[in-house]
Amino acid sequence: METALSFEISAMPKIDNTLERLLKNTEALTPLFYTVNTEIGKTEWRDTYNTCCQLKNLTHVNVVPHVAINNKDECELCFIIEEYLKNDITELFVIRGDRHRFDEKLPFNYGIELIDFIRRRYPEVMIKSSVYPDYHKESITPEREIDWLRKKLQLGVTELISQLCLNKNAFSYMKMQLGNDSPITISMMPILNFSFIESFLKNNTIDYPLWIKKHIRSSNINNHREFGIQLTQFLIEEYIKENKRLHFFTLNNAEMVKKLFDKLR
Repeated sequence: METALSFEISAMPKIDNTLERLLKNTEALTPLFYTVNTEIGKTEWRDTYNTCCQLKNLTHVNVVPHVAINNKDECELCFIIEEYLKNDITELFVIRGDRHRFDEKLPFNYGIELIDFIRRRYPEVMIKSSVYPDYHKESITPEREIDWLRKKLQLGVTELISQLCLNKNAFSYMKMQLGNDSPITISMMPILNFSFIESFLKNNTIDYPLWIKKHIRSSNINNHREFGIQLTQFLIEEYIKENKRLHFFTLNNAEMVKKLFDKLR
């Protein structure tokens, strides 16, 4: 089986040559698709839409936008979905979104509710969704989390893509629970800003292995970047060796992506 890669691109409020540089450094790796995240930082769904449209004009690789609830009502979500459909984008990455605040007056408060709605109203749409390797921070028990993931798959979700994972055992155990043939894909990102990584993992209750922390604490501050590159390359190679499949968050850093994946070209 050949290595199967996909890449996540951050939505951009302004159009520049970033996408061209990212494509130049990733298309040689024959990616399965590109995802475009949504409503991160100050970006809005329209930034995701515009980035996806530009990507479609630049590549023949499939483009999959994130669609998040984030306190939207049914009318607004339908409008967004239909905008994508008008532009021949028929696969969506469906999530609740980090900005969402529970409101019983809203028709959707959980990603699975929006997945179910899309499946019934837009049966032609293919759906990908998310999975947390250490289970979602709001899950009452691991068993409940596995039940929700099974429900996503029963609703026709074609692939569950994980958040950043630094502990492949957690990923492997989840696959065993759902079935080793379950379409679950592990994700990585450049591990360079360790303060950001620590905060990100803590906020999402994702395991931060002690051996990595000890390497950071023991290394000179000037060597952090070098260690981060070495660590990221090691994890990429380990995950690909075991699973032949990896989703990578580019963070729109085209030069870093090229450096990290040079061995696979």
